[in-house]
Amino acid sequence: MQKSKKMGKLINLDDASKLLGVCKDTLRRMDRKGIINVIMTTGGHRRYDEDEIIRYRNLNTKVKEKQTVKIEQQRELTQQEKDAMEIRSFVKDEKTLNERIKLEKFRNKAFLRERLSKVMERIIKYEKLKKQLEKELEDGINTKF
Repeated sequence: MQKSKKMGKLINLDDASKLLGVCKDTLRRMDRKGIINVIMTTGGHRRYDEDEIIRYRNLNTKVKEKQTVKIEQQRELTQQEKDAMEIRSFVKDEKTLNERIKLEKFRNKAFLRERLSKVMERIIKYEKLKKQLEKELEDGINTKF
């Protein structure tokens, strides 16, 4: 139990607990732990310096605001992590899609190469057949004359 050098208005336990927004038992525990200074009357009642209670409330409010800010920052980070994971998934899906497209293009190229090869074989056969027919035609014409 310490006394402040400069005392403001003294308030009772009920008013102090309402001002802090805590129950009376909590305020008593704070007194026992030395968190809040109390003045005991000769009749054994607690009195609190109103200015000290207000300072503590304001300090506690600032701490809670900082905690709220930290929690909001953590939520924001968590959301950013979720967004990053979604982007990574999208990029992975896009890469997979790009790989599929490349594979499909490769398959199409292979298919076209195979078709071109078959067409070229047929052209070569026709060219040979054409030459053979021209030769036979030429031979036939030469034998008639």
